[in-house]
Amino acid sequence: ASSATSLQLVVAGTGGATAATDDKTITITDLLPVTAVESISGCDAPGSTSLVLPSWTPQSGELLLLGMAWRNKPAARTVSGNGLTWTLVAERDNDRVSAIGIALYRASGASPTAGSITIDMPGNTLPVYAAAVRLSNVDTAVNQGIEAVATASGPAAADDANMKVAVTTVTANAM
Repeated sequence: ASSATSLQLVVAGTGGATAATDDKTITITDLLPVTAVESISGCDAPGSTSLVLPSWTPQSGELLLLGMAWRNKPAARTVSGNGLTWTLVAERDNDRVSAIGIALYRASGASPTAGSITIDMPGNTLPVYAAAVRLSNVDTAVNQGIEAVATASGPAAADDANMKVAVTTVTANAM
């Protein structure tokens, strides 16, 4: 018998009058309980073109997830830090004001370095908020090194137009 544990994150699509097929679901599955080791967060000052999160020390094989929200969509946003490559998993704009949105990034590696995550946002004029979490016991040997992929999960609920994001575990009390 397996005691598989899964963490499922859903980034809701724009919703609207028709059923949305642009929801993204990230499922992280492993045979050990997924553990949130540490989380960090920060907000930049209005008019700042970069946001630097507090320093942390990720370990080999951990999955790092970074979520961010903005009120003035940065045109050429880049994420760097911890000696890792950060990959955009999903991004959603608010359907009422497209300058407002959210994004989710992921990173993992054999030799991460201690330090901060930096989000560069040229031309940004309004605050940006970001939060990151380190997850252990995630099987990072699959799916090009990271078991966190975005797949369609369709249809969105009526209030998804307001940037609703639901976080649920597939297995009760998994986290």
